[in-house]
Amino acid sequence: MNERTDCLMSRGNETKSDALTKVAKDDLEAVLLISLSTGIHPVDVAFLRWDNVNLEEWFIDFYETAIRQPVLVPFEEAVFRCLDALPKSEDPMAYLFPQLAQMFPVDLAIQLQAYVEQRGATKPLAVARRRFLASF
Repeated sequence: MNERTDCLMSRGNETKSDALTKVAKDDLEAVLLISLSTGIHPVDVAFLRWDNVNLEEWFIDFYETAIRQPVLVPFEEAVFRCLDALPKSEDPMAYLFPQLAQMFPVDLAIQLQAYVEQRGATKPLAVARRRFLASF
């Protein structure tokens, strides 16, 4: 196991934060973990830049496309661990997920939905996210 394999949810008697901290195997899992934990739309997460993330104060500051306004979103330890495990860039304008950021947003949304469905989810991602967030 490497550092990036810490963000997956696991089952057992762990806290919710601990369960979320088992690392992402790939960028899609990391995007989904951050999205589900913060409420940020997955496509917006995929297009975050290092300039948007404050790892010292644990918040993400970005322009949300759905409401067309700047938003400040705090995050918990699981998201911190996931973000901290990503390869860093000297360029603050570099994307957190450079390979995903090269995709057209509609194609990325289709990829994310397919990824979720391949893992057995039968509900649309937005419904799954609402139910997940309501569990807190």
